[in-house]
Amino acid sequence: GHYTQEEIIEASGIKNGDNLMFVNRSGVAQKICSKLIYIGEVNVKRKLPNTVIIEVSESGSVAVIQSESGLWLIDRSCKLLEECTTQDAELYIKVKGLSAVKPQKGNVITVAEEDKPKAKFLSGILTAMSDRSMIADVESLDLSNITNAEFNYLHGRFTVKLGSDENLDYKFELLLGSI
Repeated sequence: GHYTQEEIIEASGIKNGDNLMFVNRSGVAQKICSKLIYIGEVNVKRKLPNTVIIEVSESGSVAVIQSESGLWLIDRSCKLLEECTTQDAELYIKVKGLSAVKPQKGNVITVAEEDKPKAKFLSGILTAMSDRSMIADVESLDLSNITNAEFNYLHGRFTVKLGSDENLDYKFELLLGSI
């Protein structure tokens, strides 16, 4: 939705006539991800004799995090996508108890040294929610206490206390099974 085929091809650095045997597929994927920040996953394949297939999927904005410069949209892997207004922030999960330090568009969030475990936990939670299509039903996520992170689910109907960052997949499956 954000990029055209031409923009993706240009970001790949592959030119018509390049030798397919010398195309570094992982390098091409990294170039695309670094130049086009809304791209989440890239799969580059060779189809001999003369074709390169580039499959991309977008990483959508799922949450909003506070920083010293304002609010930033992040994707499920905690990559900073863009600054947002307070009004736009209402559409996304509000992350509490963690803030980004010196945010840079397209980079994974950087946090204070003592908050690094929280950032890892946040990425795990957002990935688990995204994999289970729960994002739209979560309003806020509180990481103030890393040993007992919590979020409200189904528009405040449930307050889910996750505990520590162990066995997240099991906890989310148990939650969905219980509901």
